[in-house]
Amino acid sequence: MFDLAKVARVVGVLLFLASSVATSAVITLSPLTPANVSPGLDIQFKLSTDFESDTTDGGAVDIVFDPNILQFGGFQFDPGFNTRDPFLDVEDIQSPGLVSIGFGSFSNTFSGAFNIGILTLTANAIGSTQISLSDSVKWSGFGVSVNYTGTSTQVVQTVPIPAAGWLLFSALTFLIRFSWQKP
Repeated sequence: MFDLAKVARVVGVLLFLASSVATSAVITLSPLTPANVSPGLDIQFKLSTDFESDTTDGGAVDIVFDPNILQFGGFQFDPGFNTRDPFLDVEDIQSPGLVSIGFGSFSNTFSGAFNIGILTLTANAIGSTQISLSDSVKWSGFGVSVNYTGTSTQVVQTVPIPAAGWLLFSALTFLIRFSWQKP
């Protein structure tokens, strides 16, 4: 009925494909500051990569976010990321809400896990937004398949300290006044 050799080959191919997907290159954006911030504050994210299974000589990633909530504040390459050729660095604001970050090298290939740098965004307005990553369309992505992991952030309205103090004072006054009344 079943040809055991064919079944074994199919299972082998599936396991090989699953292992190659599990070990593909990864670029991740992770928050360094709290997820909830107030308008006017900077939010920092670490852009890191893991090319354990593949090597590359460089490429670029697009970072997309809602420009009504966040604006690009800058990108600083990690000082420890010194295997790249700095003249190939890309920090390109293509449009509000679309930034490309890229790096490359003529003499080295990149492999293993390393930090690319720190992305700074400034909160403009109240709301929440996804921050997604993808292969750069303008600068071309990487020569290998990359899995991207973005993040999200929320900009909230905070109650200023004086207003919180007045609220507490009002509540205490209300409680004291009604505690003096006789039943």
